Amino acid sequence: MSITRTATGNVLSLHGEIDAATVAEFQRRADEHRTASAVPDVHVIDFTEATFVNSMAISLIVRLTASSRLAGRRPVMRGWSRQVRQVFDMVGLSEMFEW
Repeated sequence: MSITRTATGNVLSLHGEIDAATVAEFQRRADEHRTASAVPDVHVIDFTEATFVNSMAISLIVRLTASSRLAGRRPVMRGWSRQVRQVFDMVGLSEMFEW
């Protein structure tokens, strides 16, 4: 996982499996970035290199995009697979994001 700061907001790029084994590290790094960043919320989530996400990862994504959504923006999902979209559809969160 990496977070890149751009002129229009932060991009969260996911790499490999984002599951129970990696969520703690994912959260720690996201919290470090949130503390150090003048633009703390995530505007784009890039799944291009993600091979798996589970409900814990989705919960963290929802938390990291909360500020954007409260400001009336729909965070953008980029590079997602059919499986990723199905997970968001199954838990009823697809409408929170721009696909």
